[in-house]
Amino acid sequence: MSSSSFSSPAKKKNNNANREYRRVIIDEEGGDGDFAKSAEMIAKVILARQGYKRRDKGEFECLSRQNKGDQGIFPSHLEPEEVCLHFDKGIFKFDGMITEMVPWESYVRDVRLVYSVIESGPCLSTARSRLTTLEKKSQLFALLNSEIEADVDSQTRGGGSYAGCTRVDNALQLNTSVTAQVLLEFITTTAMEKPRTPLFRDGNGRNVFLNEYLEANGVKNPNQLTVQGLGMHPPKYHNKFQEYDAFDDTLNPGGRFATDLLQTFLSTNGSKDGDLLGAIIRPEMEGREFRKGQIFATETQLKLYGHNPEELQKLAAWVRRHGFNSFDLNMWTICIPRVPPWNGPLTQPVTCDTFADQLQNIFYPMLMATLYPHEPMWVDVAALLKKTGSISILTESRTQSQGITTEAGTPS
Repeated sequence: MSSSSFSSPAKKKNNNANREYRRVIIDEEGGDGDFAKSAEMIAKVILARQGYKRRDKGEFECLSRQNKGDQGIFPSHLEPEEVCLHFDKGIFKFDGMITEMVPWESYVRDVRLVYSVIESGPCLSTARSRLTTLEKKSQLFALLNSEIEADVDSQTRGGGSYAGCTRVDNALQLNTSVTAQVLLEFITTTAMEKPRTPLFRDGNGRNVFLNEYLEANGVKNPNQLTVQGLGMHPPKYHNKFQEYDAFDDTLNPGGRFATDLLQTFLSTNGSKDGDLLGAIIRPEMEGREFRKGQIFATETQLKLYGHNPEELQKLAAWVRRHGFNSFDLNMWTICIPRVPPWNGPLTQPVTCDTFADQLQNIFYPMLMATLYPHEPMWVDVAALLKKTGSISILTESRTQSQGITTEAGTPS
């Protein structure tokens, strides 16, 4: 960004404030010589993506056999027991399938196209420079015209819901919404004041209490617990990427003892129906709700796996029981994780057999709560949906372990 200039009298005026807008023009905004080439590479990826978006995603197929009254699940000339999969050029298909699949060769070609853009140094450099230029231009425009913009929209005026002084934490995970030190102090205080707090049931169905669990793992005094001992801080590795997850016993330095203890305290279906987690995060939400000065809003993630039909109803009942729907500065984001839940003593049973069953467990309660929000069976889910800002897919970072091949292998 070599230089910038501002136009003299702007043409656009605000009737309320009667002030002149300032327009921002940045010299050489077109970028360097690689801009056109980089834009062409990105455009090819976007056009390839449009081809996939235009295809149906199986919405005309129905593989669930739970609803006996459904008609048209299978082609008319086939009985359910006659439907079978066959492997054709790298793709599983079945007779009478309506969905048109992308040929394997085309898919590999498009994925390679995406990788070519990601691995192109000039393309990344040009895109980064372009985004930085647009960001600086936007910031400068907001700085010059902030008073006019604030007068136009009452919601952005000082102290409004979307004012510049409002801070928002997006995608804040519920199990990590409190700091490690706050969680440690809560565990220590609970162990000292309520040592007979039940954590989970062992393999014999017997309740395991907090004091017994600590003593069985060599912790005689709760004050011996530390943040590092529970693995809530990742270990330091210099010049090396090391995967870390405090809730995975293979990655947590504290091992199975630490992960089971953390999962018990930070689970909505944990001890006493998740009352421990509710007691942990309620002071944090109350502090943000009633603080003076700068507004601090949050969008908190609730994980929904859909492994059993009552999962969403139990989650909604937990939110209602602790009064979290009454907080104005918090919205929920219902996240559907791609990876399975942690393996631990509170792992919920999996009762679905197919992906269709899983999707039904997720969305059927939502649809029923939308149709019948006042029915006792769905009232908690309806209240949760009113405080839900979005539904998203929760992905995890994974290192690619193998390359892409164009050869269609046979199924094992």
